[in-house]
Amino acid sequence: MITTLLTLEKSLFKYENCRDFHFLNHILHSDFMEYGTSGQIYNREETIALLQTVQTDRPIIIHSSKILKLTNTHWLLHYVSENQESGIISNRSSIWVKTQSHYQMFFHQGTQTDEVKDLQEMIK
Repeated sequence: MITTLLTLEKSLFKYENCRDFHFLNHILHSDFMEYGTSGQIYNREETIALLQTVQTDRPIIIHSSKILKLTNTHWLLHYVSENQESGIISNRSSIWVKTQSHYQMFFHQGTQTDEVKDLQEMIK
């Protein structure tokens, strides 16, 4: 499951997916919301509009990740990312929902941090 959800997360780093309204509409749950690293809160429409301004692939790598099963259809994904262009490191969390046909991101939060930590050691 972690591989599937990380692949979906990484798909949002790609220019062609960020510019594709149908893709974003498909992957973001209708009740989606995000707490950005800036502290700003975004709803689904604002997130789609923001992602559609992306001009290139976002050079983000994932250093560490951990998944927690919340229910049979909901998962909490934690990961540490680093933007290779800006050097910004973020602790990120997403809640993913399994619908009848696919997975959708229900919630996302990014919090800027100073260092990469191993989530396997941090979250037991």
